[in-house]
Amino acid sequence: MTQYSMKFPKDFILGAAASAWQTEGWSGKKEGQDSYIDVWYKNDRKVWHNGYGPAVATDFYNRYVEDIDLMQVVGLTHYRSSINWSRFMLDYEQGIVDEEYATYVDK
Repeated sequence: MTQYSMKFPKDFILGAAASAWQTEGWSGKKEGQDSYIDVWYKNDRKVWHNGYGPAVATDFYNRYVEDIDLMQVVGLTHYRSSINWSRFMLDYEQGIVDEEYATYVDK
């Protein structure tokens, strides 16, 4: 197998990002919290590669320690994830949050 290597400038920032549905999947969702991605997947799985979609997604929520180790191995210096704000905020106007979801993401 051929190995390749690349040299980046010392101050080069190498990062990656993932959305909430990619990192959380459907874990911990309550009735009525489906996103448009969830609905699309449930209604038309054939458009997803091998049926792979938001049910488990990247499983970062359960594999974050291993994934972060792999990020370090490949030289990532920055990573950004997200939370599902529609699951977190129960009432945007009153600023009421779902404490159960807050506990879920504060792993």
